[in-house]
Amino acid sequence: MEDVRQRKAAWRKRYAQLREGLGRQERVRLASLIAERVLALPAYREADILFAYVAVGAEVDTRTIIEEAWADGKVVAAPRVEKGVREMSWRRFASFEGLVKSPLGILEPSERAPLCTMPQGAETSLALVPGFVFDRRGHRLGYGGGYYDAFLEGLAGTSVGVIPSVQLVDELPFVEAHDRHVQIVATEGELVFC
Repeated sequence: MEDVRQRKAAWRKRYAQLREGLGRQERVRLASLIAERVLALPAYREADILFAYVAVGAEVDTRTIIEEAWADGKVVAAPRVEKGVREMSWRRFASFEGLVKSPLGILEPSERAPLCTMPQGAETSLALVPGFVFDRRGHRLGYGGGYYDAFLEGLAGTSVGVIPSVQLVDELPFVEAHDRHVQIVATEGELVFC
């Protein structure tokens, strides 16, 4: 078990460096191309709800997708890590100004923002999923908290990992039983259906 943790930590460090090494201007360019791919998906067009993380650091910026979803009349929700419990809730937000910085430095909706739960038959939702690295089967190496694995377990809609192509590998060598995969990986150069 310790060996797997050490290997995951090494991969996180390696892919964080690759992502950051792209430089700000290149990350902006790649995020724009990735957004074009996501917005062209039938699953996006059909979605009533967009579950979207708000990028921090060198993550793929999701603002263009979020703004387009608002313009298209979709409900947009972002994750909020709840105090005292090791889980995240999804809360609606209608502007970036309404977000607050968490103790971890992540922009998230306030605790007063309305909860966004997945209604019965919410196959018409789309979730954007961050990660350090994804493989072509949709497996991901995230931040290690298990928050997205729990979320993906109950998601009835479509999940999309969004990353630059330097973070896409053929196969992750350490997929565990509790790990949940995404259905699509979107890079600047391709869509991978998993």
